[in-house]
Amino acid sequence: MNIIVVRFLCCLALHMEIEGEVLQAISFMKIAVFKIKPVGKKVKMFSLGMMQLTAALVTEGLNILLISSMTEVSDIIQNFVQFGFISQIDDLYAKAQKNNFLMKILRVSSIKINSTEEDAVEIKRLKRE
Repeated sequence: MNIIVVRFLCCLALHMEIEGEVLQAISFMKIAVFKIKPVGKKVKMFSLGMMQLTAALVTEGLNILLISSMTEVSDIIQNFVQFGFISQIDDLYAKAQKNNFLMKILRVSSIKINSTEEDAVEIKRLKRE
């Protein structure tokens, strides 16, 4: 009985962690489809979102497969921690790419939501870069 509870809790915790990744990937794809005009940049940004979504779903699927096949509680927890780290790799890469074109687009898109005059100046500056 204890092993079933541990399996359930680990799967639930990783699912909650990966949910943010899925939502971020969907927002990348929405921004690419609705806000980006040049087709080349649109395809790049959409494919970035699709890769992130695929990675999150594959990570969760593999986690469920491995956790359901484990028989020891320590193995289940170890695999949970490993998959939690794997799901964070794309965030580490995104932080390293702060001056990337796609990151600038995301900043402009988030500024447009609560636009003020200062934000309009920031949008114009980012579009010139």
